[in-house]
Amino acid sequence: ERDSLFVLVARGAGGTDARAISVKLEASPGELSLQALPPAISGGASTTLVWTAPGATAVTLSAGATMIDTTGQLTSGAVVVSPKVDTTYTLTADGRTATVDVVVQPAVLSLSATPTAVESGDTVTLRWTAAGAEKVVISSPGRGQLAEITDAARILSGSYADVVPTLPDHAVVTYEVAAVKGAARLAKTVEVYVGSGLEIVRFDAPAVAAAGASYSVRWQTLAANQVEVKVDGVTVHRAAASSVASGTFAFTSPAQDFAVELVASNAEGARVTQLAQVDAVGEPSADTH
Repeated sequence: ERDSLFVLVARGAGGTDARAISVKLEASPGELSLQALPPAISGGASTTLVWTAPGATAVTLSAGATMIDTTGQLTSGAVVVSPKVDTTYTLTADGRTATVDVVVQPAVLSLSATPTAVESGDTVTLRWTAAGAEKVVISSPGRGQLAEITDAARILSGSYADVVPTLPDHAVVTYEVAAVKGAARLAKTVEVYVGSGLEIVRFDAPAVAAAGASYSVRWQTLAANQVEVKVDGVTVHRAAASSVASGTFAFTSPAQDFAVELVASNAEGARVTQLAQVDAVGEPSADTH
């Protein structure tokens, strides 16, 4: 056995920093060696592959059929890797080989639900990324397990569509997505709001407007905390808090026919809209003949 000192130096606009580690390599002088520091990581984390290859003239590092860039390092080196599953790395130097295993513990890296505000009977789509798992289990409190995903590709990056059951207004549905490997289990949750009561009660938008003249819309909403007025898809007004529940807005009518839309939303992400098509007419002109 012998000790080797590895030093990492980082330089950038914010300055320079360095870290050193002394590693006891379980190899006699001249022997090929490959180690992972650390050999076990949480999903989403990284490990450093460290090797020595005394006298080598050619070195390759691989994970199965995937080659890893050694950045020109030859007789000794270190590279950072972030495997998503348990992985065996192989160092090959002039026909000699050394291997090291990296164990990845299960983790859910990201989880989202679309939409986050729904009505009973609507469909919610869950999307996740995970690492280190043998399976992904989807469940919801009160309903139990909804699905178990064992396909390798869907474990790493997958989706699941669920129809929201009949629930009272202002209910919350919690979804749990768990990455499971043997007895190890790590989960994330996401909430979806049901029956927010958001509604556009009234939207007055005259069907005809005089081109270039003032044009007004009027609205009333329930359970909204934001109201926008859009003309041909472009937001032209965001209502102040005092006029979200009931308000008016006037603007200059375009010269051509246009669409005016009222968009009401709430803090839970619910959104309702109403659209009106408006005919723009020119001012009448007198015929002097």
